Amino acid sequence: MPYSLELLLPEKPILIGTINVSFGLKDNLEPYLRELASILDDLDQPVYYIHDIRNLKVKDFQDFLVASSQTFQANIAVVRHPNLKPVVVSTDLLIKLAIKGINSDVFGNLDWPVFDTKEQALAHVHELIKNEHGMR
Repeated sequence: MPYSLELLLPEKPILIGTINVSFGLKDNLEPYLRELASILDDLDQPVYYIHDIRNLKVKDFQDFLVASSQTFQANIAVVRHPNLKPVVVSTDLLIKLAIKGINSDVFGNLDWPVFDTKEQALAHVHELIKNEHGMR
């Protein structure tokens, strides 16, 4: 399978999406986004979405443009879903710069934290959950 989506409810409001090595932007991005949107639509609460894209290979700028276009197209609209609280895992400098770039007026000032490892992202999310619920 080129990707996986794992929902940790009811224990924790976390959804982990992992892009695997076999993931191809052309063939797999749209089905991935549609499945993600379907999961989010079925939820009755927001979840932290840890988007692990360390295995995503952007071969050239054309790949990057295609991915951006599909991700932000209105008919899927995952990036602005009310149940989505994204956290990204990537070590790719171009991807990190792109994610930083969506925190602009053009993209609606989307502020998505980026971490190098899934463990760092999970620690960040657990801290946010703890703070939201006043947990110890």
